[in-house]
Amino acid sequence: MIDTVDSSKNHVAISFTRALDCLNVTAFLVARKGSDVYGRLASADQGGNSPGNRRLQLELTRLMIDGRDYSW
Repeated sequence: MIDTVDSSKNHVAISFTRALDCLNVTAFLVARKGSDVYGRLASADQGGNSPGNRRLQLELTRLMIDGRDYSW
């Protein structure tokens, strides 16, 4: 994603909208840079006192590719 999801600003169960950098599968371009992706922050593990151990689990719910809406 171009924009970050930050657990200090985005709390669990809060929805977010971000723009993709791009989405490639193998050598095939699936979604261009700037495509919108929607989802929610499912969990945020702060990793104790180690900032490098923080983990976020994101659930993607919708993707817009070239004006077409893909929801799941």
